[in-house]
Amino acid sequence: MVIEKYSQSGYIYFIQDGEGGNIKIGFSGNPNERIKQLQTGNGKVFIPLLIQEGNERKESQYHEMFKEHHLHGEWFKPHDSILLFINSQKIKGETKLIERLNNIHNRIENLEIEVKELKRKLEEDYVHGDEVNERHDLMLEYCLQIEHKLDELVKENNLKKGNPEKELEEVKRKLQERDEKDLKEGVESEDDEYELVGRYEGKYKDGLLNGQGTSTNQNGGKYVGENKDGIRNGQGIYTWSNGSKYVGEWKDGEMNGEGTITYPDGNKYVGEFKDGERNGQGIYTWSDGRKYVGEFKDGILNGKGTLTQPDGEKYEGEWKDGERNGQGTDTSSEGEKYVGEFNDGDFWNGIWYGEHGDLIWKFVNGVKQR
Repeated sequence: MVIEKYSQSGYIYFIQDGEGGNIKIGFSGNPNERIKQLQTGNGKVFIPLLIQEGNERKESQYHEMFKEHHLHGEWFKPHDSILLFINSQKIKGETKLIERLNNIHNRIENLEIEVKELKRKLEEDYVHGDEVNERHDLMLEYCLQIEHKLDELVKENNLKKGNPEKELEEVKRKLQERDEKDLKEGVESEDDEYELVGRYEGKYKDGLLNGQGTSTNQNGGKYVGENKDGIRNGQGIYTWSNGSKYVGEWKDGEMNGEGTITYPDGNKYVGEFKDGERNGQGIYTWSDGRKYVGEFKDGILNGKGTLTQPDGEKYEGEWKDGERNGQGTDTSSEGEKYVGEFNDGDFWNGIWYGEHGDLIWKFVNGVKQR
């Protein structure tokens, strides 16, 4: 049997890193959970642009389709061609939904006609009354189930019951108005400023955001800073709806260079960023008094660094995936000290010394010995 490489079915999702930010085209069996995972730990709020049924083959086809706008991994520049494609897919989805709603409406009408006919027969035919009445009850129950399904579809898709065609026209009109506003010929000169209410205030050049500006998105995120060729580049400040705030350098729509993030819980990071994540040297301070100074990779403690606890305990050494791994020294607040190898945060192969330098414990492969 030949197993197709892309046989797994699931969902293709398009998400955007804030208003005007870069776009990720990914695949997942549970896109909502995947988006939550991507947001966890970095203070970002991603905007879902489109979720549709598909498989990894379709994901690869989309990556190939927009390869000229590719940045890295599954991330792409927010080019007009991608945004227009997303809008077209939304309209197709709305059209399919309208067809489903119309079919349900027709089925309900047919059922209601049949129920009326059953009632008429029931009044005329007393001999088969029980049989007709039973069928009538079953059909009525089925009719109610269909109506319930209709209500659910209308509610889930924010449509107006009773006139789906009008709702679709309204969706198309809003999309057209937004596109016309985005491409508005109000860019009479390179230095002219004009306003997109609720979305962007700032300078345009050749139809793209360029220079200093302020943009907001539907989730409450706000960016104030420099733009180049339609994306965030230079110095800027981004505030997420959850209260997180980044101040620093941007490149190609991502946090890149030196910057500072403060979080709603009081935690704070100051240091280097690359491709939107904490990467390089940095200082992370927790609200409870803990402080880490050292290297980061993909947002996590990796490399060499020092973690100081509120009570004075200090670890200096190697880290991997957020845990003490490799060679290091852990000094307690009382002056006792462990020197040696760590494995996933545990003492592994090393010696524990007392405050006066006397040997207390020896660790061999995680086992404590005298």
